Amino acid sequence: MNSSKFKSRLGLKFTSVAAIALIISFSVFLLLYDGVIWWFLYGSEFDSYWTNVGISAVASFQEHVTNNELTVDDAIRDVRWEKNYRTMYLYLASSPEANIPEEDDDTQVGIPVNCSDGVVYAYAYPSASHYDGIGMAISLGIAAICFFLILIPYVYRIIHRITYLSREMEILTGGDLSYHIDSPGEDELAELGRSIEGMRLSVIDQMARENEAVLANSRLITSLSHDLRTPLTKLTGYLEILRYKKYRNTSEKERYLNSAIEKVQQMKSLSDEMFRHFQVNDTPKADTVGETISGTLLLSQLLSEMCFDLQAAGFQATLPVIDGEFILSFPVFDLRRIFDNLFSNIKKYADPSKPVEITISKQASEIAIMISNYMGACLDTDSNGIGLPAVKTLVEQNGGSFDIKKTDERFYVKIFFPVQNR
Repeated sequence: MNSSKFKSRLGLKFTSVAAIALIISFSVFLLLYDGVIWWFLYGSEFDSYWTNVGISAVASFQEHVTNNELTVDDAIRDVRWEKNYRTMYLYLASSPEANIPEEDDDTQVGIPVNCSDGVVYAYAYPSASHYDGIGMAISLGIAAICFFLILIPYVYRIIHRITYLSREMEILTGGDLSYHIDSPGEDELAELGRSIEGMRLSVIDQMARENEAVLANSRLITSLSHDLRTPLTKLTGYLEILRYKKYRNTSEKERYLNSAIEKVQQMKSLSDEMFRHFQVNDTPKADTVGETISGTLLLSQLLSEMCFDLQAAGFQATLPVIDGEFILSFPVFDLRRIFDNLFSNIKKYADPSKPVEITISKQASEIAIMISNYMGACLDTDSNGIGLPAVKTLVEQNGGSFDIKKTDERFYVKIFFPVQNR
């Protein structure tokens, strides 16, 4: 721990405040005890007061002498009155004037006290020992009050800050994570407040990441579930054709059977994808690697299958011709999901009495596929708004772009895939 940080510690601050309070209190004690008390006992401002007090003390002593019929010698040796009258001290002498060394050699005039056998003269002075004890007690009391008046506000401030942090923690534990904790200062309590604020921000960030992950997982599962319905629907159609023998010849039967097996394999891939996602609790995209394959061959095969399915469903669709050879770096699994979604939407929402147009244009670094169809009369058949967003996500995740355009009668989809020339 460096020295600058150590100087900011709460314990050092408390010790410093206590030391300052102690110094001030001790100064107040000395001022009162050595200054005010001496001034009260010996200051000229109080001469008349002490004269009157002295006269009263001598009168009390005279009463004591009279009541006890004391002689001059008895009066000088008597100590009983001094025990009862502690505030004043009497000096007794036989002459009316006396030089008392302790009183700066000033000549004092005594007050006569009549004894049973003569007169004695009394000189009255404040009892230094008595007032010294009272002065010390008062000085210590006021000094202690000064000490606590300085220290207690600082202690109260610390307790107030602890209470404030406790109330703010109650707000946070109550669920209000939007509450900001402001903690200025450089001591341990300030660091504690900033730590609590950091914890609040960390919890908010963690919750945001968790919510984002849950939302992403939900979108992924929804997308995969939606994609699973497309081959399932096709598989059901193929099996219906085979069950009721709606094929025209053995070659067509084999084609439907192969297509059904292919859809089963596609469904298995989708279900494996979902299973792998749940196993690792991450999106399967992280484990998907783009496959470098012949784009001409792959697109021709996929579009041929899709056009065949459209024709079997009563649509007019012509397979486009792809000119030139190019390399497509794209996961086959994702590419099939893209076209399954697009052509499934065509069969749901397009007008089967009008042609579906598919065009392909190749540029230097990408290939564009545009699919257009006339919109049918019923556009809300079993619609859940999942297919096209899922297609857009898949295309953009693999470096492509996706565009949709609508007119009054037609619906256009344009996809751009990055390619490499051979």
